Amino acid sequence: MSTRATLMVAAALGGVVGLVGCGQLDRAPDSLASPSSPEVLFLVHNEVWSIRLDGTDRHLVAAVGDDSRRTAWPRFLPDGRMAVLADETGGIFPYVGAPGGAFQRLSAMNVTLNDSLCGVTIAGQSRLIFTNTPFTPFLPMSAIVYRVDVDDPAPEAVGFQAAGPDGQPGALSDPAPYDDGRVVLVRTVRPDGLTPGTSSIELLRVDRPYEHDPSVTSEKIATVPDGYLATSPARLPDGRIVFLRVDPTMSSDTAIGEMFVIGLDNHVQSTGATGVLALEVVGDQVVYEVGGADGVSDLVRTDLVGPPVNITNTPYVSEHLGWSG
Repeated sequence: MSTRATLMVAAALGGVVGLVGCGQLDRAPDSLASPSSPEVLFLVHNEVWSIRLDGTDRHLVAAVGDDSRRTAWPRFLPDGRMAVLADETGGIFPYVGAPGGAFQRLSAMNVTLNDSLCGVTIAGQSRLIFTNTPFTPFLPMSAIVYRVDVDDPAPEAVGFQAAGPDGQPGALSDPAPYDDGRVVLVRTVRPDGLTPGTSSIELLRVDRPYEHDPSVTSEKIATVPDGYLATSPARLPDGRIVFLRVDPTMSSDTAIGEMFVIGLDNHVQSTGATGVLALEVVGDQVVYEVGGADGVSDLVRTDLVGPPVNITNTPYVSEHLGWSG
């Protein structure tokens, strides 16, 4: 596997963003919705909502699926359409919808609670990327990454983490767009098939069919210490990568993950933001879901320099970027 830099994340690093949680942040200022302010999609149960990063123009897009607790990963595709994972009669599938229209299920693409999706361009064309992880009662043991043209939905495998004699068990998860033809994601490898294993952040080429030898299409960027997992990697416009470091033994609504950033010099540093459930990059901002002491999650934005801003600030409703739960 080619390696740009294999990094061990320090347990204690200086922060650039203060500790956050519900009720500790000022609401985004009330103002007229600005068409120039980017939008972020989020979930309230199985309803897809949109809000601008200035906290305005919050509105319902559409409901999707028939299970309010098995909906996840609402994301814009590069062509402006929306994608989400949702349950229909006990099966989870990718759905795609246009603004103002109903979501349509992509058939024959059944996934599980371990899976996620994103949009990326390949040779300038919009494509959907999603993971397919066979369900296991304990730890995921294998995974395939697929690309699909939603206008001609025939999935093609572009990434693979084996289980069994062909390779070590593990998973590929949490893809996010990196540049044309590549995504950033998490690869977890479990040599004994039982422990959480080693979690690394990698760049995966999705512009070609997968190779059994991952060194052909995958580049390792960072590895977190044993005992931790990486989740939700995302690329900032300047090339830095943010991600969450999670201790599986300490996960809760208030201590699920700490946000780290990989600098252009490959230095890995904590941002100081904890209790983070999921994140994505929208424009030049990191938008993340944070659960506070009241058990209600909000969406917060930060440029990793100034104070974070709560853009939803709803005391009784949880907004989600990952699984709606």
